[in-house]
Amino acid sequence: MARGKTMDPDLVKAVFRLYRQENSTSKVDKTFGRACGWTYKILQKYDEETGEIKGGPKPKGRPRKTTAEQDREALAYVAHHPELSAAKAASTVQMHTRTLLRRMQEYSGQKKKGSKARRKSAGQRTLPTMAPETIN
Repeated sequence: MARGKTMDPDLVKAVFRLYRQENSTSKVDKTFGRACGWTYKILQKYDEETGEIKGGPKPKGRPRKTTAEQDREALAYVAHHPELSAAKAASTVQMHTRTLLRRMQEYSGQKKKGSKARRKSAGQRTLPTMAPETIN
């Protein structure tokens, strides 16, 4: 089984059926001509009823450090205080400056679905404008 690939649900069900009949993972391994422990991994990873991976696919990427509520509060603060720099606003809401800028960029990207982001020159960094009443 290749890393990251899911198995055919019919094959998984066949493994479960054979395991119930033979009561030995090594016998099932030999029947399918697979390496020792192959059956055990399938029994642990897949659901017997559906033949799909238990609990769904694993999440990709690093988990967020901020909650949705923290993001809303930070965006609301920035919307009510547009005169502050990103660094000062970030220190007030206890968030890293780059994190705050990313959250603002995500929010402004959600409003403009489908439009391409405008590219700024490398040295110029401006804050997106937001109306305070649009943030929930």
